[in-house]
Amino acid sequence: MTRVLRALGLFSLTVMVGCATTGPDRTSEPPGVIGRVTEVATGARMSPSKAVERLLGLRHVYVGETHADPVSHAVQLEVVEALRDAEAEVVIGIEWLPKTAQPALDAWIAGTIDEVAFLERSAWRTAWGHTYERYAAILRWARRHRVPVVALNAPTGLAHKAAFHPADLTPDERAATPPLDTGNPVHQQYFEGLMKHHAIKHGKHGKHGGHGGALDLGRYYRAQLVWDESMSRNLAAALSAPGRERAVAVVFAGHGHVDYGLGIPERAKRLLGGAPYAVISPIASGASAEHGPVPNPAPPPGRLADWLWEGRGEVAVGQRVE
Repeated sequence: MTRVLRALGLFSLTVMVGCATTGPDRTSEPPGVIGRVTEVATGARMSPSKAVERLLGLRHVYVGETHADPVSHAVQLEVVEALRDAEAEVVIGIEWLPKTAQPALDAWIAGTIDEVAFLERSAWRTAWGHTYERYAAILRWARRHRVPVVALNAPTGLAHKAAFHPADLTPDERAATPPLDTGNPVHQQYFEGLMKHHAIKHGKHGKHGGHGGALDLGRYYRAQLVWDESMSRNLAAALSAPGRERAVAVVFAGHGHVDYGLGIPERAKRLLGGAPYAVISPIASGASAEHGPVPNPAPPPGRLADWLWEGRGEVAVGQRVE
């Protein structure tokens, strides 16, 4: 979603958009931990470890993010650490890189290349662009613990080209473009509401600000669908791989791809035969649990997220891994 808004010139935008089993006994929680996680449906507040016990048995869990935001990434790391501590078989799925970067990710996790080579081979700077150090702690943690990381996104540039210049797609690009489900008016309304909200907020009126911009919004929505469909299909394929029958994928993606379950989650659920999921929204320390972290100019029905998870602060970057 951030890339869509960049195309609009909104470079300052950073926000976009089961069965439970018994885990290890954790009756003793560190000070300041109790009550940092809120179950939205009930309003119950609990510790992260207790919340994770409720997530065990799910096949896919989504932790939304404001790109390069320290609180978002601190919560993301805490969620995967807690699930691994509870002996879940964790696979991390990331929006940050396209599927074509998977060989570089695999080599990084296996420890056969250093960080410099990983950044070069994955084309991090051109594929994602956000400062790597904001994400480094998660990727270094995954390497230390040999936790698989799956690149979920569409090939770089495909979404824009498929939306704005479809006649120029090469045969390979056409083959890489997934079928697009445009039959969800609630999702489209949510997307267009976010686009208009941020365009007006940042003083961008005219064709992108909701005054005669229906055609442009349709094209941007098509680009969004290329990302959502690609990521949901790549996620389903990763979870369907041999040996991952009991794995839980924890997906890190922008709020616009996961909130209300409207972007990736519902699509992945269908592809996974109806497997239930949960959406987690990080919130800043001390933030009100009554409000989600993302403005909702046209809120869809239902809950923005299943859980609000209060971050402890900025994630530690850690030492560089060679």
